[in-house]
Amino acid sequence: MALTNPPRSAYNRYATKQLTRYLKQNICPQAPNILGNDLQGQCIDLLKENQADIQKIITKNTKQSNFLFLSLYKTELSVHELLPSEIRQFVSPQLLPAYTFETVGVFQSFHTYKAQRL
Repeated sequence: MALTNPPRSAYNRYATKQLTRYLKQNICPQAPNILGNDLQGQCIDLLKENQADIQKIITKNTKQSNFLFLSLYKTELSVHELLPSEIRQFVSPQLLPAYTFETVGVFQSFHTYKAQRL
């Protein structure tokens, strides 16, 4: 059974895909149109172009616990850390939310059972 637990690399891909989908659906639509600049479109483009960086952030902020029948993953993310460095320097981390996600991996699949704003 332990052999059916998905590997960490699979979790990192799963979490990147889930986070990107969430940001596209919930955060990018809130971006304003300023002086004719389509910030919503730029937000989506940034997500597409920075998948490797998003995955690195997830990898860095995830702890994995392996058990006989399953693996548990706990990821803690700050929105501040997801911002491009050019913008991050102008925004205080205390002004942006942070989240924790808990996911179980079993039989080569994942289920996120907890997503909480800190």
